[in-house]
Amino acid sequence: MISLADTLDCLAAHLPAPLAGTGAYGATRAVAAQLPAALTRWTYLEWRLGGRPGPPDLIVEIDGAGREILTGAAGPLRLPEALAAEPVWRQVIGLCHRWAEAGSPLREWIECLWLEFDVAARPPHAPAVPGVFVGFSEAASASGGAAARCARAEAALRALLGAALDDARLAVLRRCFHALPVGARVLYAGSLLPRGDGTLRLCVTDVAARDLADYLRAAGWPGPYGRLVRLLDEMDGVRDGAFARDPALVHLDLGAGGVQPRLGLEYVFGRREQARGTLPDAAFLRHLAGAGLCTEDEAAALAAFPGCDTRQLPHELWRSLVLRRVNHVKLVLDGDGEPEAKGYLVLHHRFWNRPVAPTGRAASPARREPLLVPA
Repeated sequence: MISLADTLDCLAAHLPAPLAGTGAYGATRAVAAQLPAALTRWTYLEWRLGGRPGPPDLIVEIDGAGREILTGAAGPLRLPEALAAEPVWRQVIGLCHRWAEAGSPLREWIECLWLEFDVAARPPHAPAVPGVFVGFSEAASASGGAAARCARAEAALRALLGAALDDARLAVLRRCFHALPVGARVLYAGSLLPRGDGTLRLCVTDVAARDLADYLRAAGWPGPYGRLVRLLDEMDGVRDGAFARDPALVHLDLGAGGVQPRLGLEYVFGRREQARGTLPDAAFLRHLAGAGLCTEDEAAALAAFPGCDTRQLPHELWRSLVLRRVNHVKLVLDGDGEPEAKGYLVLHHRFWNRPVAPTGRAASPARREPLLVPA
């Protein structure tokens, strides 16, 4: 099997030094080596910033082509049997069958899946099993009232989990939907299944920073609100005028007892400049370094990462345009602890039949590129 590790190796020469060592990259590569290369065109590495050691987590997007591999509809391209026998993968495959089924509402509601592999928590030589997040289509996430949108998310989660949500978690889910400000929507819903604690995650977009505290109070987030407001004000003060000052995505973890203390805020970088080898919004990185959320070396490594080139990937019959990008930084609040930061490095490839211009400018994709990810 030509594995995703072979694709991931396209990043190796460009990886920041803390991620290039055998212990870090090697552990992530070992997970990727269990997956078919054709499963995805979007591969993300989650890098814990602030000088925190450990391998980056692996995140991949599953579109319609990847779904066919997981369901067995792609002929010889299949998930390895050792993985397909794992309970978590059986849940993923079952969801994919429901998603592919003609006439199923999920076929209209689901745009993609995201699989997240917690590399640091994985025992050596253990099968790679993912957390799973459903990416909703525009129609599913934006149309109808709160009750209708929540019902779609509930149906998708029921298909993923193989069982209905218990009353306690369902009540929390409904409260989070009904508290959404006008114009906001849930873009992703899922669960970090390997953790086995039943926690759900909602990823909410289009909530302005000025409205976030009110939304979280209505949803039942337990705080700390003072720290959150200070963090939002700091981020607003360092973002330049070219990019949104509001968090692009807000991550909420939901348990039977309510919304949990852990909260994630995604700040997304521009992408056009990155195809030309430049990471925009340098002031944001300087602030993260000054606040101790990342080191100076990490900020410099993030700035040096973007670019693109063309190459022949081992599993493709044609040359591909291979894009490298820093998609976003996620800031994490968890109770009274200090905020932490994570950087998300992206590798994307697609068919390319002409030379890359000297500027490195990439063509517009055939489908909507994922700006936000549930990780």
